[in-house]
Amino acid sequence: MEPTLVTSEWVKSRIAEGTHASKVVDCSWFLVPPSSPHRPVLAGAAYFDVDDVADRSEDKSPSPHMLPSPDQFAAWMDRHGITPDDHVLLYDHSNGLLTASARVWWTFRVFGHGRVSVLEGGYAGWPAGLEIPAQWRIVVPSDVPSGAAPASYPASYHPELVWGQEDVLKHIVSAGKQDDGRRHILLDARPGERFLGQAGEPRRGVPSGSVPGSVSFPFPQLFRKVERTNERGEVEAVHLLKSREELVELFAQRGVPIADKSGEQTHDEVAVAAMCGSGVTACPLALVLYTFGRPDVPIYDGSWTEWAFTAHPKQHLQQLPPDVVPLRKYHH
Repeated sequence: MEPTLVTSEWVKSRIAEGTHASKVVDCSWFLVPPSSPHRPVLAGAAYFDVDDVADRSEDKSPSPHMLPSPDQFAAWMDRHGITPDDHVLLYDHSNGLLTASARVWWTFRVFGHGRVSVLEGGYAGWPAGLEIPAQWRIVVPSDVPSGAAPASYPASYHPELVWGQEDVLKHIVSAGKQDDGRRHILLDARPGERFLGQAGEPRRGVPSGSVPGSVSFPFPQLFRKVERTNERGEVEAVHLLKSREELVELFAQRGVPIADKSGEQTHDEVAVAAMCGSGVTACPLALVLYTFGRPDVPIYDGSWTEWAFTAHPKQHLQQLPPDVVPLRKYHH
C-alpha cells in the first residue's frame, strides 16, 4: 500500500521504477472562483472540482460543496477511467497547505477508495521538469457527456467518516462521555479570531462564533514555511508539515492523544472529529491524524456555514469574550 503522504522524491522514484502507475488528480479549490475555469497544469492530470462534484440539493446545507452522492462520485471515477485498483495521487495549488487535496483524500475514503495519497507541498512538490508518464495519464473522452451512462465504479459510503448536525449536538453540545464511554473532541480549523467571534466569516451573511464545546485548532499551525527555488530560478515559499514531535504537542494541547510514553497508540478514551467554515480546511487535521494512526476522524461536512444558519442561536452559538484564549488544555 502506498503512503498517505508522499514526497517529491517518492514520485521521482516511482516514475523511475516504472512498474507501478498512479493516476494524478489536481484538486485545487478557490474560495473566490478564478475568472476562467481552472485547468490542471500537469498534462495528463484530471481535475476534481469540489464545488462541482458535490450535492447541491436545495434541502442540503448552504455550504456549496457538500459531499457528492455515491452515484455522483462513481460517475466522476468512471468518466476519468479510475478503477478500485488504481492508486490516485492528489495535489493542489494551496502553497503546500493541502486544503483541497486533503478534502478530496477524505472524499475518496468516504466512498471506499483506499489507495489514495496526497503530495506534500502540493503542486510545488511535483518534481521540477518531470512530466506525468504516458501510462499514468488520464484521458477523458471529449464526446462522452458526464453522467451519460449508469456509473459502474462500486462506491461504498462510509458514514463513520462523516458528521452531521445531529452528531455535533449529541457528542459535543451535550458534553460528557457518550454511550461508547469515550470523550469526544471537535476541532475547529478556522482562524482563532473567527472561532472567538472577533472576525467576520468570508461568506456573506454568515455570523461568526463557534460551536459550544468545540476546540480551536487553526489548521495552518500544522505547517512550517520554507523557501525553495523553483524551475524558473525564483525563490518561493512553500508550506511543509512540522516535525512529528511538534505535531504531537499541538494535538496534545487540545486534549488529543497521539502516543503514550512507550510509543503505543492511546486512542480508546478520546474520539476526534473536525470542522471548519465549510468542510475543506478541517481535512488537513484529519489527514495528519490518519498518518498518526487515527483512521476514524470524521469531518462535519456542513461545518460552521451549516451550523450558523440552522442551529438555535441562543442555545448553540458561542461568542467568547476577547480575553478568552481559543484553546483548552487537558491534563491527563
